[in-house]
Amino acid sequence: MQRKSEVSPIWDGGPIHALLAGSPLWDFQQLGILKIWQSYSMGQGVNAYVIDSGVTHHPLLQHRPVNALSFMTGNPSPEDGNGHGTWVCGKIGARGVGLAPECNLTSLRVLGDDGSGEISFTAKALEYVLGQPDPHIINMSLGSFYRSGKEQQLMTALADRGVIVVAAAGNENTNQLSYPAAYSNVLAIAAINEDKSRAYFSNYGEHIAVSAPGVSCYSTYLGNQFRKLQGTSMASPTVAGLMILGISYLLMKNPKIDRKVLRAKVINALLQTASDLGTAGKDHYYGFGEINGIKFMEKLTAA
Repeated sequence: MQRKSEVSPIWDGGPIHALLAGSPLWDFQQLGILKIWQSYSMGQGVNAYVIDSGVTHHPLLQHRPVNALSFMTGNPSPEDGNGHGTWVCGKIGARGVGLAPECNLTSLRVLGDDGSGEISFTAKALEYVLGQPDPHIINMSLGSFYRSGKEQQLMTALADRGVIVVAAAGNENTNQLSYPAAYSNVLAIAAINEDKSRAYFSNYGEHIAVSAPGVSCYSTYLGNQFRKLQGTSMASPTVAGLMILGISYLLMKNPKIDRKVLRAKVINALLQTASDLGTAGKDHYYGFGEINGIKFMEKLTAA
């Protein structure tokens, strides 16, 4: 059975100077990322993993070289020939467009150049993370309607080790469960527009945890360029990036904090500080609401 990336592209590529000249990073503005960097953290000390289509060279990802591995049978290259994985890695860890540019980022390739891959590849990548000495968070901007018992077991084992798994809810505008987002111990992320309304493509259901910017979002892309994309694939690393900032802050306060306690504090703060959208309280379209960067960090400060 196959997985696919959860992206609905709108092309707006260009050379690096096009972004640096002032293209809007509305997700940064909405979440207060610059203030968080100044007052709390830039993600240092956090071991983050991206399970996706790999990563390719990009100048804004070279300040902290991304460790890269492939789990695709018959395709040992970790190089991204699709662009999706490079976009996701950039949104988490690139200078200028990434939320947590000081984190330790590892790319685990499970999707091919066509954006699809076998679920067995994903399971191998999860097993790899489980075997690492100190993993903190995984982003999975991919999905399918196929549920794997082995994957669910791995998600439980990762949670028991204190690892947070964040996943894209899917782009089919359906309440049919998409995995890995719908597994227990995984945070399912829906996408919203700049006006805080639900993205038309975003999947929904009682498993949705929170919503995040997922339309007209910029990040790194192939050929040393940038691309503006939309999808729950974009919303998921935005949530992961914010959570990395929170994990980093707590680790700086207490490096010896129990990892399961750390996981619980960060998840609870994210859910409790989300800005309610739609029907009052948690609902099937927005979950607990839009992530709120400043309130999230303030909650962790008081924890």
